[in-house]
Amino acid sequence: MVHANVPDQMFAVETALQSRDNPSVAAGPVQIAGRTYATVGWLCERLGISTRTFARWHATRTAPPVIEIGRQRLVDLQKVSGWLESHEIGPLPNRQRHRIGPAA
Repeated sequence: MVHANVPDQMFAVETALQSRDNPSVAAGPVQIAGRTYATVGWLCERLGISTRTFARWHATRTAPPVIEIGRQRLVDLQKVSGWLESHEIGPLPNRQRHRIGPAA
């Protein structure tokens, strides 16, 4: 579907990608076409992983989806949220442990 405001969206993308000149834009998520995106580097900082780990996950298709615009890689934070939920591990079932010796 083509939106009537495509030039406005492209301007938003260009503005969001000017990270070297404007650190405040690169410092966090940006709104583009009604969605919230962040750079892979920003996400890696928040997850406490290296960009190399993310690249390895991306190569094995275990990372959240990435949008590449030129040399910049962006992630949709809504999709990241779903990706995190899919990797959630629930509590372990309550099991009785076998004890050696008399019960306390």
